[in-house]
Amino acid sequence: MNRASCWLLLALLSLGTLADDLDSNRQRLLEQIRTGEARNKVELIEDSLNRLFKLNENDPDGLVALLRLQVRRGQLDEAEATLERLRGSAPDSENLALATLYLRLHQPEARARLQQARLLARAGRPEEALAIYDELFQPGFPSADHALEYWQTLGNTEQGQTRALKGLEELVRDYPHSSTYRLALARQRLSLDPYSEAGHADLERLAGDPYARQGVAGVWLDRLERLPIDPRSAALWRRYLQQYPDDERARQALAEQERLLANPAFQARQRALTALEQSSRDYPRIERDLRAALKGFPEDSQTLGALGLLHQRQGRQAEALALYQQALEHEENIDQRSKWQTLIAEARFWSTLKSADAALQQGNLELAERHYRQAAAQRPDATAPLNGLAAVQVRRNDNAGAERHYKAALSRDRNDSTAKRGLIDLYSAEQPERARALAATLPAEQRQRVVSELDRQEAARLVASAEQHADQQRWATARHQLEQAQRLQPDNPWIAYELAKARAGLGDRNAAQSFDALLQRSPHDRTARYAHALFLASQDQPRQALDSLDKVPAEARDDSVRALDKRLRLDLAMRHARQLYATDRRTEAAAYLEQRQREFPGEAAIALTLGEWAEAAGNRQDAELHYQQALRLDPENSEARLSLIELTAQRGDGDVRERLAAFAPDAPSPGQQRRIANLWLNLGETKRAERNMTAARQAAPQDPWIWRDSGRLARASGQPRAALDAYREAMRNSGLDTPDGALAFTRNTREENADDWLLRSIRSDAAALYQQQSPTATLQYSYLESSGTPGYSDLRADYLQFEAAHPLGSGQGFFRAEQVILDNGSFRDADAALEFGSSELCQPRGEACDQGHRQQRQEGTSVALGWRGERLEWDIGSTPLGFPVENLVGGVRVKGDLADLGWRLDLSRRPLNNSLLSFAGSEDPRTGTTWGGVLANGVRLGLGYDQGGPFGIWSSLQAHRLTGRHVEDNDRYRLMAGVYFRLIDSAERRLRLGANAMYWHYDKDLSGYTFGHGGYYSPQRYRSLSVPINYAQRRGDWSFYAEAATGYAWARSDDSPYFPTRPDWQAEAGNPMFRGGESDGFSYRFSFSAERRLTPNWFVGARLGMEQSVGSDYEPRGALLYLRYSFDPWDGDLKMPVEPLEEYAEFN
Repeated sequence: MNRASCWLLLALLSLGTLADDLDSNRQRLLEQIRTGEARNKVELIEDSLNRLFKLNENDPDGLVALLRLQVRRGQLDEAEATLERLRGSAPDSENLALATLYLRLHQPEARARLQQARLLARAGRPEEALAIYDELFQPGFPSADHALEYWQTLGNTEQGQTRALKGLEELVRDYPHSSTYRLALARQRLSLDPYSEAGHADLERLAGDPYARQGVAGVWLDRLERLPIDPRSAALWRRYLQQYPDDERARQALAEQERLLANPAFQARQRALTALEQSSRDYPRIERDLRAALKGFPEDSQTLGALGLLHQRQGRQAEALALYQQALEHEENIDQRSKWQTLIAEARFWSTLKSADAALQQGNLELAERHYRQAAAQRPDATAPLNGLAAVQVRRNDNAGAERHYKAALSRDRNDSTAKRGLIDLYSAEQPERARALAATLPAEQRQRVVSELDRQEAARLVASAEQHADQQRWATARHQLEQAQRLQPDNPWIAYELAKARAGLGDRNAAQSFDALLQRSPHDRTARYAHALFLASQDQPRQALDSLDKVPAEARDDSVRALDKRLRLDLAMRHARQLYATDRRTEAAAYLEQRQREFPGEAAIALTLGEWAEAAGNRQDAELHYQQALRLDPENSEARLSLIELTAQRGDGDVRERLAAFAPDAPSPGQQRRIANLWLNLGETKRAERNMTAARQAAPQDPWIWRDSGRLARASGQPRAALDAYREAMRNSGLDTPDGALAFTRNTREENADDWLLRSIRSDAAALYQQQSPTATLQYSYLESSGTPGYSDLRADYLQFEAAHPLGSGQGFFRAEQVILDNGSFRDADAALEFGSSELCQPRGEACDQGHRQQRQEGTSVALGWRGERLEWDIGSTPLGFPVENLVGGVRVKGDLADLGWRLDLSRRPLNNSLLSFAGSEDPRTGTTWGGVLANGVRLGLGYDQGGPFGIWSSLQAHRLTGRHVEDNDRYRLMAGVYFRLIDSAERRLRLGANAMYWHYDKDLSGYTFGHGGYYSPQRYRSLSVPINYAQRRGDWSFYAEAATGYAWARSDDSPYFPTRPDWQAEAGNPMFRGGESDGFSYRFSFSAERRLTPNWFVGARLGMEQSVGSDYEPRGALLYLRYSFDPWDGDLKMPVEPLEEYAEFN
């Protein structure tokens, strides 16, 4: 290194040392300035500033100190000039901001605000003072005095004491030589802790400062006199006397304390006070000490107050209140009087609150509310009265009011656990997530209990909701909710039970696995095994149910388990018997049950089952004996008693009404109420029936069977709309969605293959009633032709029919208009008409025989009206007006049930439409006389058996007198019967095969076309056997029907005179005869029909058909086309088979 470099390095080191010295001198001068400000030594401040400015004439800290000095001297103009110097040297500095603030605080407006804050602080309103200070002291404290002022005010607030302590500590660090700041720090420390070692050490040090000694003594004495008498406070008196040994008052105070500390009564007092301070719960010992202390110091306010505090902790609020009042009366220390006043208010508050709680517990809500409001007025900041008022509203079921009070309590104390628990209880039902969020804010121990209860409540809510979905067969939703519930309460066997039921509803074969985890944890738990066995029993698994129940130890079984065990064993026996019965081993089944009666001697169920079997076999006498046996075993068995009444009704005994009126079980089941209603309905007692059906609906509002029979009752009572509403409820409770609107309702009436018999009957009843209540209008054209002899039997018939139907009462009224055109063709010549009318006499007499028309054609319009009901139908009308022969016709049809048979009785007067002669009548070509127009007057009785099984039987017995104008009277008897088999019987397809037999007998053969004959087929004996088959199918908006039959028939006809009504003509003609004879042969019949729904209101249909009969030339072929309008929309099943209008002449 060269010499120049060495000199340069030496110069740099010298400059660094000089800079350090300058900064050290600056800090020392600034500290001297702060000391001068703290001790109010102006000369020290001025000297230090002069020396500082020699170092830097624009030193920012120096300029601020100079500005403060100038303001204190009132030199505001000079202060403004100094501020400008500072703005020039430190334009954006904190010093500039604080100096500007300091100068502004001496302006009139800011000075007034500062004075207001000081007055508020001295008036004991530190919070309001601090609000002004915070407004003024922005961005900081402009001087140490301002900082002292702020920290002392903050220290007078409960929340600000710790922060004030830190602020004073920082102030003392900046101004260590200020006795004022150090004394303020000591005072703050003792405010926080009267025994603070740091605080008392501060006072000891300050006592050695001659400038502060006198002020320190006053502060120290004030703090010592506030302390209770105890060994610690005595030690502090001694420390004080070491600094102030000449203070006689302090010496006397110490002597008095030492005397008291040696007094046993005082010692007992101190022990009690210490125990109370430590929150000891040894209340008897504390009370003994306080009673001992009161014997020595009966008027000592501290002891009286301590005893009051003890009683308050024990809940003895009234006694505590009296003791606090005595303490206040004997309190000499004015500073302590406010404490007793506070405790008196506190005790009065808790006493009022206790009275309110007692009133609430006793159910006196008005008194409880009054006391709670008094307590709230006594302590407006307390939460307990608000929680009490909320509890009152809960008792009144005013959840909104309760929530309002709980929230008010939380607004005062956001951690109030009582208010939180109250809100949790309110929210748990409707807002469980909100309840859980609140529970999460509780302390751990409370949170665990509350969450457990919330889990239980939430699980219960989920189970209840799942049961509702299960009732509506919404099994997937029910399962999801029950799985959630089981996660919340995995050890609840009844949740496992409901979950298993839901899974079973979904077709889950492993539904019983819902119990697996629970049974693994508690394999012998009685309740779990009981619930498990109940579920297995409900799933037709009685053997598995018994196996599960057997795992419950004998000593752990209760009556419920024993009863279930017995029921399951009986169920197994009953199942075995029913299996025998179902396989046609009915005698063996009955014998088996009779044997089991010895094993279960008191079980009426066996006798009831035997009675049902006997009744089903038609053996009502044995059924009655078994039902009576069930009554002997169980005299209160309402099921047996009701079954006996139903037997009586089936027999038609006259005392049914009396027995039914006397039947009054204590608690009839909904099903029994339904059966009772049906019995009353059959007796015509609709009001009684409605009472029982209403009771059944109320008891089981979701029973579809009850709703179905309610619909039938309403329909029978002439209330079709109520009946439709009942059917809608039946559908809903059968698990069908039932949206509003007629179209959706009718769509629900569509039969489905999966329907059970009950749902099928609900749909069919609803469909029948809806259609009966729906007005319709139908227009139909049909034609029929049958080849034969022109002029005689060569027939073509055209029908144009219109029918309007409208609901009327419990049925449907209708009006029918029918235009009929019959055309037999024309006779080729006179010879062709020899067997028509009396033409046979024309040639012998030489008459022209030109009366009437060679063209045999007639046209007319019939009108009719009638009514169709469920069991009664009637109609009245005319044969076509315009026909040569016009007649009034009609009929009445009644149907009902007789045991398992259905019957129908038909009284009627109907035209025979076999031919133009029999239907319309004709004019005799010789005489011009009209004859024909044959009517069948008589009765028809039909009997049938059809239980919905694989086959049915029908029969018909008929007797009619056939009369016509100038037509020989005739008698007709028919006996017909048949059986049919349901080969396919689904919701959308039906295939039936049958066998029919017929026997007809006419007294006379009047099938000719001469005068006196009727022109209708009338053999004296007709026998036939036939095999019919028909197939029906519907799909969406289409319905099809095809039928065919083939058979073999035998017919015999006797000879018949040409003129049966005119013996004279018969003789004149030479007694000509229509020769009878026998014939036989095959016959057949075939037809095909279809119907199409165009819209829910418009329907179109058609039919084609043909037939061949034995013994006559009647071989009809025909077709028809119809259009029907339904005034109410119909989207249900189309008829199967299709049902076009039938000719009025063929009503039956």
